Amino acid sequence: MDRISNHCRLSRKETLGLFKDHDFFKWRFCNNRRRYIFYYYREKDVITGYAVVRASSNNESGHIVDYCEMEPGAIEEILKFIVKRRQFDVLTIWDINMDEKMSDILMAQRFGVNWPNTKLIQHSEAQPPILIRPLKKEYTRDDWFIRSMDIRNVNNWEISEICSDAC
Repeated sequence: MDRISNHCRLSRKETLGLFKDHDFFKWRFCNNRRRYIFYYYREKDVITGYAVVRASSNNESGHIVDYCEMEPGAIEEILKFIVKRRQFDVLTIWDINMDEKMSDILMAQRFGVNWPNTKLIQHSEAQPPILIRPLKKEYTRDDWFIRSMDIRNVNNWEISEICSDAC
């Protein structure tokens, strides 16, 4: 998993988010109160993509909490497999600043909001519920920046359900 998570971390634009490595995955998924289903896509005995779905107790709903691919098409194949198996009545994903490629993959698999309208809400249309404040008594403009990224700008963040304690 380290190989694929390193690839995903290095291939994305510079953002603020979780550092997902072996220790993170062990902590997140070995100490949980939820039921997860792990889907992997392999090519020649090498994992080239994965998706983690948090399943409701009765399998009525599944929530994609994390995903990554090293080779184009891996996530799409995983989603096709999940949909074809019909393991869940509803499959959802929550991801702020989802890249256009993933959005297109989800659209091709008929994901959408306000079903049957298959239009995904882009971050410019809806303000995510994120509030940030430096904890200093007095702060300057520089306090809003980490490595030249303005933390007040949601476009500089990578936030998905795996980042949440609700996961």
